[in-house]
Amino acid sequence: MSATEDEEWTISVYSTPTAEEKLELGKSVGLDKASIEGALDPDESPRMDLDFTDDLLSVIWKTPESAKALDAVRFGVASVGLFFTKDKLTMVGVDLKPAFQTKDYANVKSTREVLLRYFLSSIHHFTGHLRVIKMLTAEIQQKLNKSFANEYFLQMFALSESLIYYQDALEGSALILQVLRRNCEKAAFSQAEIDLLENIAIEHEQCRRQTDIYSSVLSGLMDARGSIINNNMSTLLKNLTLINVIFLPLNLIAGIGGMSEFSMITTGIPWFITYPVLMLVMGAVGFVSWVLIVKFLDRR
Repeated sequence: MSATEDEEWTISVYSTPTAEEKLELGKSVGLDKASIEGALDPDESPRMDLDFTDDLLSVIWKTPESAKALDAVRFGVASVGLFFTKDKLTMVGVDLKPAFQTKDYANVKSTREVLLRYFLSSIHHFTGHLRVIKMLTAEIQQKLNKSFANEYFLQMFALSESLIYYQDALEGSALILQVLRRNCEKAAFSQAEIDLLENIAIEHEQCRRQTDIYSSVLSGLMDARGSIINNNMSTLLKNLTLINVIFLPLNLIAGIGGMSEFSMITTGIPWFITYPVLMLVMGAVGFVSWVLIVKFLDRR
């Protein structure tokens, strides 16, 4: 970043600061330990503190993390501390790598605008991840149409969990933008910065709604898949029970046919006649049992 002709401004980025750098933050920026640790805590809730007397703006903002592929693809959120005072912006986070070279930061004229552009960039980052989640969901759906393997359901659960984290992060960010919009005049925002803030709020709301929709759709798909699996299992158990019931009398007849008493009863009759007759009787009993059971199930 460079300075404009009529003002000097600087941006400091602390990515996973060491103990010495934390002390430096406390001295140069005046940050207390709680503020620094909050910026490094991924579970920290988004918040903003405004101090108009000292021209200090302190924000804990949520931004998406890179996807992690362990047992399933997961998307998380990270906390970033943004501390603005006069013409200096300090950014603190874990593995923080702001993409200042992207088009979101084109023609910036002040640190305050960089702050707003960072909000916009993180929203675009969320939107990009939502597109990836949509693609992954469609791919998993195709795989589930061919197989009901547990790994595919674990992937769907991971994506659903990621969307819940995104919803929570975007809800907190929405509150920050609301407070900032209400106090933009007190914070001496220029008209261009106010217009930019309005555009950020609109894109943020669109991203939040899109996240809600994707979360609802994915949740519905998981419920539908669960219902389909339960229905298939019920049908399978029904068929297995039907087969088992049909073969119960057949086992009895086959047991009797295999006993020596059967040979005594059929003495004098050739075996190539008695055993085919036994098979025909078993087939008839099985067919009658099947017809009776099917009629009984149809009545229910």
